[in-house]
Amino acid sequence: MNRIGPLISVGKIVKPHGVDGGMKVALKDTFEGLDLSEQFVFVNFEGLPVPFWTMAFDSKGFDQISLEHINSKEDAKSFAGKELFVEQKLIASRNDQISNPYTWIGYLMMDLTSNQSGEIINLEEYPQQLIATVKIENQEVLIPIHEDFLVAVDDLSQLITVKLPEGLFG
Repeated sequence: MNRIGPLISVGKIVKPHGVDGGMKVALKDTFEGLDLSEQFVFVNFEGLPVPFWTMAFDSKGFDQISLEHINSKEDAKSFAGKELFVEQKLIASRNDQISNPYTWIGYLMMDLTSNQSGEIINLEEYPQQLIATVKIENQEVLIPIHEDFLVAVDDLSQLITVKLPEGLFG
């Protein structure tokens, strides 16, 4: 899974760039255009997310990041190949009108038609459709993410309310 607690993976640190600790970053396509300036990012070291303050972020040509206390090429080498995480609320706040579905892993999905609920444990892109895997009791059910089914998304309480066609929720 690409999440650690309230964090979500947005890409990887590719390699050091320059001699002053800068690093080249490859953001996932979904997060292209994400501005990582002046905020905390997290890097997974030995299974633990370690926070670093972003001193500079430049996306001209390719994404480059400079982190506080990383001041040399040697320091930056230990970051190569590591996943880069941000707080889930940063992704959710990118678009005030609709929540980003890629932050919904771990959310509770509640269906008004069946009055059942389950936890979203995975999201996958299929051709023409985003599909959520929802765990209902001991069963996994595939639910299409479609705007016609969405009633409400509450990022604060991590609750997604849907109204699905009869029998779809299990």
